[in-house]
Amino acid sequence: MDRIKTVRATGVSIPLNMSIGASYGTTSRITRTIVEIESDRGISGLGETGCGVEATLINDIFAPAIVGMDISARSSVRARCLPQNHDYESPLLDVATQAYAGIEIALWDLLGKTLDVSVVDLLGGPCRPGGRFSAYSYAPITDEASVPGALGDIAAERIRETGADTFEFKIGCHSIDCDIETLQVLNDVLPRHVGIAVDANLGLSERDARRFLSEAGKTRLSNIEEPVFLLADMARLRREFGVPVSTHARLDRILPYTEIDATVGSIDVLGGIETTRSAATLARAHGRQFWFRSYPETGIMWSVMVCLAAAVPALDRPSQCLTDLIAETLVQEAVPKVIDGIARPISKPGLGIALDCDAFSRCSRDFDRLGPVYDYLPFSNLSAASELSSRGLQAQA
Repeated sequence: MDRIKTVRATGVSIPLNMSIGASYGTTSRITRTIVEIESDRGISGLGETGCGVEATLINDIFAPAIVGMDISARSSVRARCLPQNHDYESPLLDVATQAYAGIEIALWDLLGKTLDVSVVDLLGGPCRPGGRFSAYSYAPITDEASVPGALGDIAAERIRETGADTFEFKIGCHSIDCDIETLQVLNDVLPRHVGIAVDANLGLSERDARRFLSEAGKTRLSNIEEPVFLLADMARLRREFGVPVSTHARLDRILPYTEIDATVGSIDVLGGIETTRSAATLARAHGRQFWFRSYPETGIMWSVMVCLAAAVPALDRPSQCLTDLIAETLVQEAVPKVIDGIARPISKPGLGIALDCDAFSRCSRDFDRLGPVYDYLPFSNLSAASELSSRGLQAQA
């Protein structure tokens, strides 16, 4: 089998089409790490992970350890990069796992291109025509009086564009009265068959969560993600109000809380394609749902998400999708679009993608100039957020 010749990781800063806001703040760009692995036959695979800081770890530590290894020996490659055993709550292990995910994804893509088969086929073939995805949006960065109507317009447009049967949006950025009014507006403007979900990113007090869920009983709210900080409090809210609850916490954390319905994971945080497939399958075995959380991914990670959602039976609930926010997809191909709620994998070997070298170079230079995004601006600082958005749009021009 072919062997790894070179490994290169590059941080990129990617402009967004608009400033986005969540309970933890606002930004008009994201940062990611792009991984390129070339075999001794000159075939290249692409991976994506993290927020840029992983590139140093990959280039300085992982790459020298795995050059020369068989491109199909993912377990052996993983053993060279990550310890077999470790303790809980090790931040260094979390960063290393996320860095390795970029390598693992690139190896799947490289193997598929080498064997002339798609990643979906490497995963065992499709179990459905494509992955199911929801329409999803961040909170508009504007004065509160404008938020319900603005998000109502966004939601209606996104449902028309995607044909999705679920719309999800961020709460916890504005006052709880604004969030309640926004939910009520969406309940009125969206077609009756469309479910509504919200994502608080731990941003609500228990008092505000109770107010929101009390009013939600008058709507068709189908899920609330991480309304409050403690898992025990999430479980109690689920018992009292009956609205399904999801969290980004991993399965082992939520097993004692039988009321929590789902764990929502990231492919890079979980360590790659294989561990994500295992996480989704294990969640189903324990009676929990699993779907993907979304950052605004580039065309690389988006292709991974679509392949996994098409191939893994347990990924049958619509996942989050924010590809419309990305101003630079970094790939040459048109990325899969969500049509009638489904995104179909690209029917080419591997992930079916190749780098757009011009876009990649622009975003790499911006990363060198701007550095990674660690902390968003406080959401309450609307003037600074607006200025940030303007600078981002000017940079795109």
